[in-house]
Amino acid sequence: YAAALGGAFDLDPGLSLLVDTTMLTRVGGERPGGTLGADVRSALRSTGVTKGECQPERRAPTRTPVCRAVTPGYVVRFSDVFAMAGDSVQTHLLADRYDTPATGEHNRFRIEQAYQLVRRDGGWRVVRKARID
Repeated sequence: YAAALGGAFDLDPGLSLLVDTTMLTRVGGERPGGTLGADVRSALRSTGVTKGECQPERRAPTRTPVCRAVTPGYVVRFSDVFAMAGDSVQTHLLADRYDTPATGEHNRFRIEQAYQLVRRDGGWRVVRKARID
């Protein structure tokens, strides 16, 4: 999941990424899937990739969701990791810009992409990404 986030964002310390624990389904879209494991959430946070969790308040479909956080950023959801041929895997990522109660609401901006990753040199590397419509 960290590699997929690295394919979507420049992971610098000033970026606030929060994890929505509700996973995406295999077919994409916003329908709720299972729950992202606590071990995965903990690993993302302990390595500094994410800053915490958020179950965003969605007030209107065309407006940003709201998270109780210090700074605005993106709330992210993941699908399961799907095995592909060879040593490749794929996961889907949905990232919604979020606002905080202090910033007010803005127009919605979201990214929904599929990431194909390959294991190289002991880590995972994004080798292909595609928009999901």
